[in-house]
Amino acid sequence: LFPYTTLFRSLSVELTGKGPALTLDFKFNSNLALRGRIAVLIGKNGCGKTSTLAQLAAGLAASSRRGVHFNERPDINQVLAFAHSGSVALFKQRKDRSGATCVRAFAFDPFSASRPAARDKQTHLLVDIARADDAEGPLLKEFRQIIEEEFPGLRLFVPIFENTDPRIALEHIEYKGRKYVKLSNWMLNAEGLRLSAAGSVDHGGDLIFLDTAGKPRDLSLGQAAFLNFTLTALANAGPASEIGR
Repeated sequence: LFPYTTLFRSLSVELTGKGPALTLDFKFNSNLALRGRIAVLIGKNGCGKTSTLAQLAAGLAASSRRGVHFNERPDINQVLAFAHSGSVALFKQRKDRSGATCVRAFAFDPFSASRPAARDKQTHLLVDIARADDAEGPLLKEFRQIIEEEFPGLRLFVPIFENTDPRIALEHIEYKGRKYVKLSNWMLNAEGLRLSAAGSVDHGGDLIFLDTAGKPRDLSLGQAAFLNFTLTALANAGPASEIGR
């Protein structure tokens, strides 16, 4: 669980529906970008981890749900669920249930994260993040902090068009016939020239990482999956959202 909000730092819930009764107590540290804001359920295959999260998501989405009892119900507007494609259906909401909170489920397959189609989407997701704010300010700051903490020694570069505003294209590099600018430079420009910076992204190119020597680095399968998860989560998260995986 990754609560994208500072409205609550703990979540206590008792599950008494199908299967064994469970009491879960999650603690979060909202002062950190990602580490300290994740609670993990660990267990053998088939022991009920995904089903437990699906039950928790359903409880968060409904004003009241049988078998789900919160010590203090969090005030959130949506739950984002990431699951393997075969488990996504567990998180779908019943259409006859109305309420302020919605559950949105995304297929999460580590092997597909490194495919061209996934990489093509990443630039679009980055633009969505750049255009979004929450109660704490631009989401792009959150994304940059996560990248710096989770990809030490690597720098993320964004593809931009040749005719991009020179103020945005400062200190750019050339890679595979395209112009790229470092995320930190593109982001600083995005704060003052947000629409121009968002419109400068060349979606025909991929996001790339360079090491400290300036050489391109391919991400591992786990790193690619994590990047895809982070981009998707922040692009779809708003104030008072909770993200489950």
